[in-house]
Amino acid sequence: MLRASLWVLLLGLLATAWGQELPGDTTSVGTPGGTVAPDTIVVTARLRQDQLFTLPGAVSVVGAQELEQSRIDSARRLVLRVPSLHYLHPGSPAEVPLLIRGIGNYGTGEPAVGYFVDGAYFGGRHVRSEPLYDLERVEVLRGPQNSLFGKSTVAGALHLITADPSFEPSVHVQGSAETPGRYGTTGAFSGPISESMAARVAWFSEDFGGYYKNHVRGRPVDGHSTRAARIKLLALPTDGLELLPSFSFRRTHADAFAHFPALDDDDYSTLQDMRDKRNFSYVETWAGSLTARIDLPRGYELVSVSGLNRSLLHQAGDVDYTSAPPDAVNPFANLFAQRRTDENEVSQELRLLSPQRGVLSWQLGAFAYHARKKLHQRLEIDSLLPIPPVAPTQTLASSQTYSLFGQLSLRPIERLELTAELRYDHDRRRFWEQVPGGRERQGRRFDSLSPRFSIGLRPIDELFLYVSTALGFRPGGFNEGGASGFDKERTFSAEVGARTSWLDGRIAAGFTVFYAEIDDQQVFELDPGSLSSITTNKGEARSFGIEVETRLVPFEGFTLFAGATWIDAEFTDYEALDIAPDGMMGVFDFKGKTLQWVPEYQLALAAEYRHPLSEEVEAGLRADFRSQGLMYWDTFNSARQEPYHVLDLAAFVQFKLLTVTAYINNVFDEGYFTDFSPAYRFPPFNLGVIGEPQSVGMSLSYRF
Repeated sequence: MLRASLWVLLLGLLATAWGQELPGDTTSVGTPGGTVAPDTIVVTARLRQDQLFTLPGAVSVVGAQELEQSRIDSARRLVLRVPSLHYLHPGSPAEVPLLIRGIGNYGTGEPAVGYFVDGAYFGGRHVRSEPLYDLERVEVLRGPQNSLFGKSTVAGALHLITADPSFEPSVHVQGSAETPGRYGTTGAFSGPISESMAARVAWFSEDFGGYYKNHVRGRPVDGHSTRAARIKLLALPTDGLELLPSFSFRRTHADAFAHFPALDDDDYSTLQDMRDKRNFSYVETWAGSLTARIDLPRGYELVSVSGLNRSLLHQAGDVDYTSAPPDAVNPFANLFAQRRTDENEVSQELRLLSPQRGVLSWQLGAFAYHARKKLHQRLEIDSLLPIPPVAPTQTLASSQTYSLFGQLSLRPIERLELTAELRYDHDRRRFWEQVPGGRERQGRRFDSLSPRFSIGLRPIDELFLYVSTALGFRPGGFNEGGASGFDKERTFSAEVGARTSWLDGRIAAGFTVFYAEIDDQQVFELDPGSLSSITTNKGEARSFGIEVETRLVPFEGFTLFAGATWIDAEFTDYEALDIAPDGMMGVFDFKGKTLQWVPEYQLALAAEYRHPLSEEVEAGLRADFRSQGLMYWDTFNSARQEPYHVLDLAAFVQFKLLTVTAYINNVFDEGYFTDFSPAYRFPPFNLGVIGEPQSVGMSLSYRF
């Protein structure tokens, strides 16, 4: 009954909707601040080239120039531009948990937002913290993408398309300096190697001293040093064959990764860091991909995408959050934990695509994926009590996935498209844990069918309407440090939307209404035996919301952008063992509680004005504003992140080859947390990671 009523509401809204996602990013095509015709933006959200304007799904595209002008150099800063995208920053540079439409990671299972680079899937958590540099564009797909992109995309997918090599020589170099003590360079060189091969070399380098210091030891606690590089080739050995091999490397060494003890959940000025041992986080990733496209007779195409990745992580931190030595009151002071992980993954995908002409078009594909993860943990304790050292734990986990998928599109008339997609996933998991006297071994298997159906209609050239529904699937797994397992999670999603564009793109707007139900939700629960958090499948939840994007070019050189999301997400059935804010432990009913980590609303505004000073000199101003509504940090809805608002300003002068930019981030020094754990969970402190305070910087960019 609920779903039937919802469809009536959605169809009613569709009848009055006047837009959906923008037909494109004005700064990624043509001249900055110019207009873009609705049929000129091409995306790969359906694993083949499609016009964004007539794509029956919710997709946001951020182009290269927009990434540079908004200083979007990480997945965290994409929230400046993409509705419904939210992130947590637990203090570690090794991990960036992402949520879309209120759906994300509530346990130790696989991420809910898939991560792809040039079509290759990367499931390792540490790859998601890679810096964003030398990209052609970023595509953010919202809603379940399992039918084409595979498992672990129940919330959506983040697809990075790196810049291709060119046969025309080009150079781009950018340097920046920012208070307090952030320095970085990025750039790329591209050009021909031979008549049939071109290469592109790109790099990213950043050193940051940190915003805060350990008040006990006087050392930075949130600084980092990052080095990254990528080599990409374009080879055209014969007519009809294109090869795009790519290899990248990243290394990040951070001063700390743990939280800051905070006096209050809305006090950002009295943060203290009382850890008495040096904390650090070291991440190293090696990734490669190979895309091969073969043109077959009669317009058919065969595409092969291979991916390879290895991630190394070493984290160490003081977890008692006090500088005091052990005493009678606190006999277990000076707890120092270390964690080492080694993740390896390899993937292979093959797709056969029909021509996109005529009444019928289709594609068939097969996918194979193998991942292996080693984990080593140890805990050192300085104690007054005669207790032996905590023995180190070692675990080994592996997963194998084999999939078959297909898509069929029917165009009975020119302006109407009916699309059906289906995927079968076979996922096998194995888990080994070192225990006294030997190893404990377990294995599980997960099979799932993930369909998706959509209808797209273009009644007039300036308007496109669509309806889609899909089932999402996220496999189960095992809890680290214990061999208890959890089952797969399923998501039902429905959405309606529209796109509109007028006056050759000077007025463009978008509107989406979505609804999602999560069954057998993977959530954290206290284990009564160990009193530690484990992942179970006790949760049921739903998410309902509205997304809007608009772009206006009222006159030449002036561009306005607005993106907004309102979400109502709550548990519909969830009882779990937990510790209440009053310190009492028991089984509590969370039905009707708002999902933690889901802002009530998100608003992003951007305005840019460019004015020519001469034939070769142009000056401009840019403002980026982000606002976030009320959000809860816990299932009891007791720890709150109050609404906050962040404004960034920039002024630039662009010469023929050189651009000089001066900027200030967080103009009003707004305080907010990016992660928070209330004191009743980790007594005696509230533990929080605060957002970036005010900073001032300048950058120089040279390209030809």
